[in-house]
Amino acid sequence: MELEKKKKKMKLYGIASSTCTGRVLLSLLEKEVEDFELVIVNVRKGEGKKPEYLKLQVTISPPS
Repeated sequence: MELEKKKKKMKLYGIASSTCTGRVLLSLLEKEVEDFELVIVNVRKGEGKKPEYLKLQVTISPPS
């Protein structure tokens, strides 16, 4: 009996007005990637410093 591997949905964390997030979204759409989720992280409101988000970040600082 084969075990089916469950595909994990790709998550893109960012803010909709960010040019960096927009570039990634554009790339996903150009490559016809349909199975992704945009998770809004509003850094202006401090959401980027919440513990659940910080555990995803290795450096705890925004990329440059």
